Amino acid sequence: MLRQHVIFGSLAAALIVASAGPAGAAGGTASGGASTHADAGMDAAARKVDQQASSPSGQRQVAARLGAEFGLTADALLQEKQASGAGFGELMNAHSLASQAEPGTTADQLLALHQNGEGWGQIAAGLNLSPGQALGEARADAKVAAGASKSDAQHAVDTEAKAEASASAHLDAAAHRLDQSSASPAAEHGIVGRLSSAIIVLFTPNDA
Repeated sequence: MLRQHVIFGSLAAALIVASAGPAGAAGGTASGGASTHADAGMDAAARKVDQQASSPSGQRQVAARLGAEFGLTADALLQEKQASGAGFGELMNAHSLASQAEPGTTADQLLALHQNGEGWGQIAAGLNLSPGQALGEARADAKVAAGASKSDAQHAVDTEAKAEASASAHLDAAAHRLDQSSASPAAEHGIVGRLSSAIIVLFTPNDA
């Protein structure tokens, strides 16, 4: 829930900048224009994908191609479509942006924003992404959905890399707290004792 509040707050800030009048910075106007261009372009890419999936066989093909691109199975993507009521094009844009955003951002969150009236370019800007890059990714994904280019599963790789980076950051923070806790000899002795006990329990056979 907190992550959604952060996203909504960021989007609100981006919209304020984009709609600033003459008193606003020139950069804000340019950013608003880029977001609007990305809105239109990503909507167009989504429509092309939905056209490719207009038949039952087309749906299976698109689901398989986009699933491979985002590290999902075709069935998982079909289930997302049924549960959300969105088209494959909308799901494509949501997954594309989520894979480029900070860890913890989900396609479901971004799809909900879009279904509540936010443009894809505005969502990208609210996530501190380049609207132009977001549009380029969407067009590339649309080509994958159409079978015009092969999936390189780059979005899936990006998502996995972010998850690994997040896990590494948590481990580093835990190690830092452990170092602080063992600042005195007495504290260090206690921590070593607890770790030793944990290791003994971990490696003791169940039938011991």
